Amino acid sequence: MGALKDVLNLPGALSASRIPLAAVFVLVAREPKLATAILCVAAATDIADGYVARRWKQSSRAGGALDALADKVFVLVVAITLAMQGTLTLIEVLLLGIRDFSEVLLFLRLAILHRRHPPDDANVFGKLTTMFQFAAVLTALLAPSHHHVFVLVAAVFGCIAAVSYVKREIHRTRSMR
Repeated sequence: MGALKDVLNLPGALSASRIPLAAVFVLVAREPKLATAILCVAAATDIADGYVARRWKQSSRAGGALDALADKVFVLVVAITLAMQGTLTLIEVLLLGIRDFSEVLLFLRLAILHRRHPPDDANVFGKLTTMFQFAAVLTALLAPSHHHVFVLVAAVFGCIAAVSYVKREIHRTRSMR
């Protein structure tokens, strides 16, 4: 019940709201103004959930995991939607998802090894990746000829974040021996 209690609060609701927002995005993706509004609301919930959790002392492992999951679901749904309508290429979707793919691989590794240590907080590179993912999608909707720059910047920060997460896991594995 503890983990459930840790996400049944305002920060948890803000994080979880990105999942239905992803579904709404699919419905409005061909309307740039509406799609932009959904992206802005999602970005605001991403900023607010962490702020509220820290401010109200409601930070928890379960809340952090829900936040990360909601981010990944939202970004994945948005990227696939934009790829299906031709706004993003498959390569751009893969570049936007570099960090997220590496996190999934790390999670699978931990699951296979039966490690149950708590997820780590995002680092500055992970946060910058998320920021540039949102910027890439916004510019893809509003100024399509310029979104490539943000895709590349998100990919660079995504690679740096991925390497830092792998290094952190290697360090943790060595320290457990």
